[in-house]
Amino acid sequence: MPLGRVRVVDVTEERVEAYQGHRKKTHANGTINRECQMLGQALKLALRKKIISRVPYIRKLEEFNVRRDFLEPWEVEKVIGLLPDYLQDLVRFAHLSSWRKSEISGLTWDDVQSTAIRLGSDQNKTGHTKMLPIDDELRELLERRNKLRLDGVPWVFHRKGEYIRDFRKAWNKAIKTAGYEGRVFHCLRRSGVRAMIRAGVPDTVAMSISGHKTRAMLDRYNISSENDILRALQQTRDYRLSQTLSQGSQ
Repeated sequence: MPLGRVRVVDVTEERVEAYQGHRKKTHANGTINRECQMLGQALKLALRKKIISRVPYIRKLEEFNVRRDFLEPWEVEKVIGLLPDYLQDLVRFAHLSSWRKSEISGLTWDDVQSTAIRLGSDQNKTGHTKMLPIDDELRELLERRNKLRLDGVPWVFHRKGEYIRDFRKAWNKAIKTAGYEGRVFHCLRRSGVRAMIRAGVPDTVAMSISGHKTRAMLDRYNISSENDILRALQQTRDYRLSQTLSQGSQ
């Protein structure tokens, strides 16, 4: 079933489907689709080089991409209280900004200006400049970080002057203790985006802050929680009641 040792001329639709079936036992459909996408690109190159005469059809598996890995604001604060000191502000910044882990870990004081934080196009995944205005909450965080600033250390977030690389062990321990086992650090990005949308921030502005390039990515994060649905039912009930009272008074 693995395709690693199969000659390119022997890659058939049947072999690819068998590979997909084998991978589905342990991997999500989205992961398998990305792998098959790379395979398809390689096959197209082989076709251009005239190594093969045709590219076999590669079926795309259905993906269920709605993300349900979120933390509510009060849950984020609970997790922060269980983290080591050097990670607390980093996690709080992640939730406030909805930025990626690499962008936050690599944030330097040169990126911090008087009114905004700016990342150059070479510092983030999308290749575009990112800007985050400094509001009161963010300013308080940065002032706290500035008190911990060390000579010769460029990073805003560091561990005793060292660049913060892998902190999964500390994160997983805090998440488990808080009762949210299985939530990954990236859920802070999803949670921050959803909080902005719930607060009424226009989609284009939320995308500008988080760095998402497509509306489809935002839609995957904007799912309804039980509280959202309850609130909607209450609002609908109030609307019906107001209309009934209005008609009755006429």
